[in-house]
Parts: sequence; C-alpha cells; structure tokens
Amino acid sequence: MGNSLYLYGESLFTLIETTLILNQKLTHLDKIVFFDGECGLCNWAVDFFIRIDGSQTLYFSSLQSAFAIQFLKEKNITIHLDTIYFYHNQRIYDKSTAMKQIFLSLNKFWRVIGWLISLVPKSLADCIYCYIARNRFKLFGKTSCRIPTEEEKKRFLG
Repeated sequence: MGNSLYLYGESLFTLIETTLILNQKLTHLDKIVFFDGECGLCNWAVDFFIRIDGSQTLYFSSLQSAFAIQFLKEKNITIHLDTIYFYHNQRIYDKSTAMKQIFLSLNKFWRVIGWLISLVPKSLADCIYCYIARNRFKLFGKTSCRIPTEEEKKRFLG
C-alpha cells in the first residue's frame, strides 16, 4: 500500500478521502465518466459533456486519480488510459459502448446520438474508437490534468 502512495503521488489524506467516498452509498453517483486526464480530446469531451448535461447528473474522474484507480480495481477493471469508461446502473461500459451509454443517459436530443451509435455494429464502432484513441495525442495533443472550476468541482471525484 505504501508503494501505491508513492507511485501515484497521492497523500494519505487523499487515500482516506477516496476510501470514504467509495464506502458511501453511490446512489447519487450513478453516472461516472472515467477519462484520461492528460488527453486533449478527453478533456474536450468532458467539457462538452458538462455543457450538455443540463440536469448535472454526470460525474467525472480522471483515470489517473486515486478514486478511479480504487473504484475500477474494486470492479475488477484493468485501466487502459486510451479507454473511456462509464459507470451507470451498477455496470461499467468502455470504448464506443461507454460513449453510447453516456449519450443515452442524457436528456432530449443527446439520446438521439446514443441511438445513432447503436445503429453501428459494435465491432466497427470499437474499431473507429480504437483508431482515434491510438492517435489522440497526434490529433488533439497532450494536456495536463483538467482543473475544474469552482462550480464544477462537486462533479469531479478524486
């Protein structure tokens, strides 16, 4: 456990805080988007989801955070930084299925995008997703972890 503190650069306080969050009932945290905090495209996507999520039901966590590492480990998920994960209804979705489920979980027009993604065969949708994910730094650059505004902080975990 001491090594994980060193490896991830997290303080003991952060680890305790993460454990407390994980031990709470996650009923109000039913929609969590896990993303690569150093990816320009991923950070753009998070900004986009924040703007279109009028009911503010989506929560976000960088895959590099102590919260994401512990939460996904407890769900037996091996973290791949080139993958977006979406936790919803006690299930974890990844890649194109995560994107589809995120849009389906939103209001009004945005559900149509989820429905359109559903029309594409999963193997093809994941192939497109993986191509973009492999080239994301070339296409969109690398960035430091996103720093949420004061108003957004309550929607970011860990």
